Amino acid sequence: MSGKWLPFELAWYDTRIFNCSFCGIMMAREYWVDDEFPGEMFCEDKCAGVKRRLRAEFAEAKAQGRVADAGQAGEAKDV
Repeated sequence: MSGKWLPFELAWYDTRIFNCSFCGIMMAREYWVDDEFPGEMFCEDKCAGVKRRLRAEFAEAKAQGRVADAGQAGEAKDV
């Protein structure tokens, strides 16, 4: 897992709230930036790791035909 911790560089009066891109927890002082997910902020490197693992599991399930394509979701099927 490659990435780095970055501090929020905000003025003391800034009221913006930042949430983890994966779990949604509010972050206060620093955040994890993962090289595999550019533009996303994580509360911990573990959240990026879980997202990475779930993405791999989903890709495997899709390759095995266990997951429908997004366009097929919710469509009625003939019985």
